[in-house]
Amino acid sequence: SPTISGNQLVVAVSCYYQADGIPWSISDSNHNVWKTAIDYANGAHILVFYAENIVGGAAETVTLTASNPTYFIVTAVEYGGLASANSLDVVARNRATGTNYTSTPVTIASGNELLVGVHHVYGAGITFTPTSPWSTVATQMNYDELQVQDQVVASAGSYASTGTESSANDTVSVVVAFKGAASGSNSRPSAPSNLT
Repeated sequence: SPTISGNQLVVAVSCYYQADGIPWSISDSNHNVWKTAIDYANGAHILVFYAENIVGGAAETVTLTASNPTYFIVTAVEYGGLASANSLDVVARNRATGTNYTSTPVTIASGNELLVGVHHVYGAGITFTPTSPWSTVATQMNYDELQVQDQVVASAGSYASTGTESSANDTVSVVVAFKGAASGSNSRPSAPSNLT
């Protein structure tokens, strides 16, 4: 689907091996400016990239490049209603074992923020059940599995990306908080097509 000018792209990446692929680079067909929200390597490797106030287009293509061959999974999501600049607020990270997963909390000072949680497990076929009101954006599998979830929060407070898994796993998790626009609200995500 086409991307819309003024929106924000968020790209979640998980790599099976924490040291592979470094350094990573990201670009897109509309020459938007990309920033790194979080880069967390602890067993597996999770990165979250974002491009603010994008130039949209009918055939948006996002390209992620690893510096050497490796196994990785990518999910790209488009959001509206976010701050057009300096949208990144706070991040948190965690690695845990068991059937419960958590990013550990972020604390935000005001409401109208988008929270994006990203979780990686080494197996495939694991069912993630986010804790309400978190919603699943996408779950992708290769040799391992990447799950992305989100929610929009209206109030200040502490929030963690949490849930349960269908079996006990070694789970690497992050959460990223993005500030909403001064007026308006965050919209539900739509995943761009033509991802490479």
